[in-house]
Amino acid sequence: MEMIVVMIISSIVITMSYAVFTRVVLLNHKVGDIYRKNYNVILFNRLMTVDFVNSEQVLKDAYGFSCVYKDHTVFYEINDFLSRKQSIVTDTLFSLTNTEIEYEYIDKDKKIIKSIIVSGKADQQPLKLIYHKLYGSDLLMKLDEQGN
Repeated sequence: MEMIVVMIISSIVITMSYAVFTRVVLLNHKVGDIYRKNYNVILFNRLMTVDFVNSEQVLKDAYGFSCVYKDHTVFYEINDFLSRKQSIVTDTLFSLTNTEIEYEYIDKDKKIIKSIIVSGKADQQPLKLIYHKLYGSDLLMKLDEQGN
């Protein structure tokens, strides 16, 4: 009789332990998914910040904008996905819904971008990213001479 009671108690303990373990594993997967999504947003923000600060100019193009360096150009395409293309490598960083992009220009032709505000929803969470480019006096004087 004692053996039956011990077996029943041990089966209850094992069942409860398995249920707790299963829930912990599922929670761990959910937390991992959240971290991956946040990492992609942080990565995009870091890459955009570096490109905005280090590039010579930020130009508007048909599908988004491009950060022009002396030796290469980095293209950003913003629609339902935020994509970054550098030489032959294209990275689709994360999905963004209800995307709204506001540009502020420094020239009358609306080609050279001064600041960008990207807003939308990433994984049902509101997201607003603001980037501002500071230009050197040489470019500003050149635009002023051209009448822009």
